[in-house]
Amino acid sequence: AVELQGTRALVVDDRELELWELGDPESPVLLDSLSLAGEGRDISWVGDRVAVAVGGWGGQVLNIEGDTLVKAGKATMPGSVLNLSLEPNGEWLWLASWQTVGLAWVGGEEPIFVGHEPPAQSAMAVIAGEGRGYICDWMTLTGMERTGMVSGELHLPQVHAQDILMLDP
Repeated sequence: AVELQGTRALVVDDRELELWELGDPESPVLLDSLSLAGEGRDISWVGDRVAVAVGGWGGQVLNIEGDTLVKAGKATMPGSVLNLSLEPNGEWLWLASWQTVGLAWVGGEEPIFVGHEPPAQSAMAVIAGEGRGYICDWMTLTGMERTGMVSGELHLPQVHAQDILMLDP
């Protein structure tokens, strides 16, 4: 997985996360790297906050402080997290693990897992908007909405592909 922000790149290769400076394309500079608890599958990066999907280990949350990667905790949930997405404010993290969609608040010192809910069919990929997550599989698109900070099981309204145009932008 790779994410770009300005002249910087985050690259995950197996169990290693690397932060690169690409200002001079002929001489990229490795700024920092760290080992992950499992194989990195996906990256989401907003501002100084980063989340990495690490399979059965969950989602690793990190902060970038200058040129340094700093672990901030993990968000675990049922299943193997293969895809994730931070909301544009960087405070909410949506996680996809095939049969389940999870939500964690990552705006504090450590992530707080809020809950999970099944999508229409399966959760192969997720993209986050302001308060919403859109979950894709081979055949359907499920829209879910968070309604604030809660604890325990989430009951998120589902919107199927044919209804997706009804959502407010």
